[in-house]
Amino acid sequence: MAEISYVYFDEGDRSREFEKAGACVAEGSRLIKRIAPWVSYRVNVDDTVGSKLNFRWSVARATEALQKKEPGTTVRHQAVTPKGEVIDTVRYRKTVERLLQTPGVEGIDRFYTWIENHKKPGDHVRYAGICVCKHPSDHADCAAIDIFATDEFMRRMKAEALRNPAIYHTKYVILYREICFPSPGQCQPYFGDFHSHVHLSVNGGVKDSAC
Repeated sequence: MAEISYVYFDEGDRSREFEKAGACVAEGSRLIKRIAPWVSYRVNVDDTVGSKLNFRWSVARATEALQKKEPGTTVRHQAVTPKGEVIDTVRYRKTVERLLQTPGVEGIDRFYTWIENHKKPGDHVRYAGICVCKHPSDHADCAAIDIFATDEFMRRMKAEALRNPAIYHTKYVILYREICFPSPGQCQPYFGDFHSHVHLSVNGGVKDSAC
């Protein structure tokens, strides 16, 4: 049976893996800003938006969600104003695989793991963003990653993502002025901003999870 683990991510992309859901939420929740008595908290599970709670009950709710929900579930623990505006967010995830963890969804973790396992010093890999509150980009749903590297390695990344869409949940890849889809494996001109980096978008994003 696969071993279950729990990971938290904060807005600074700090992360840590735990064996117990309670320990994960207890430590992750310490990072949430508690700046005034009028701040309340809510726990969102995947696309659902929870009701406002006090801090103690929000910690309990986040722990319960992580324990009961299926692996791959994303739980967002947020501090909000009386009007519902988000002040701070910590994300938790339940996983059954020992992938390298990113703030993104599972497909991003898988692709990041492949890059880290295949890169060489001369490939000059640099990551430029995963969870970014930018619409209408998939970055807003923590379902995209941007990577700079040598031309040769970027083309290898692009080929890997398109060749194995079931592994990475590939939605599309943009490189230079071309956008490519894994099924039916076709590429076409891209008329947006010139991409001197690989942009991978994956399926399975959580709506506005970076916002």
